[in-house]
Amino acid sequence: MLGNILTGLYDLVEETFGLEVLDELITASNLSTEGIYSGIGSYPHSDMISLVQNLSRIVDMPSETLMHVYGAYLFKSLMASHVHYVGMMTSSFDIFTHLDGMIHVEVAKLYPEAEVPKFSCEVLSPDTVKLCYQSERPFASVAEGLIEGCGTYFGEELTITRDPEKENSPNNVTFIIKNMGLSKALTDKNG
Repeated sequence: MLGNILTGLYDLVEETFGLEVLDELITASNLSTEGIYSGIGSYPHSDMISLVQNLSRIVDMPSETLMHVYGAYLFKSLMASHVHYVGMMTSSFDIFTHLDGMIHVEVAKLYPEAEVPKFSCEVLSPDTVKLCYQSERPFASVAEGLIEGCGTYFGEELTITRDPEKENSPNNVTFIIKNMGLSKALTDKNG
């Protein structure tokens, strides 16, 4: 797991819960590096699991909820750090249809040690896609949060449902994503 993913979690915890909670979290977690990460380093995903489980206990919030919130938070920073090859994309569906064929190919060039999840996207209709997530790591809720963050980034209102057969799998999930159009907040702002 890339260090920037772990340091991003630190940023979210500090912004949302404060520096004291972040310090308590690092102290309580059994981390491979004692909590020190380089943004471009590679670390075991067990560090993320330990951090999320301990944060769940500290702030009394379910781990899956925390991972979802983190995914939504993370999307903006991922876009900012990779704008040179995603800047031309104009919608969430552009991102979803280019995840494995372009975006993750570029990520692999920059970070050869990165273990990116696999995504396949099928366009079901002009406003609906099926996005399949497969990973060795149990972060489907982070992926769902990233999908939500993507919609927010583009000002789109997305409805996201998980395939009932795989609903509780943290490693292999099918999302059905419907684009309801511009979000109400964006419509009100421009209207």
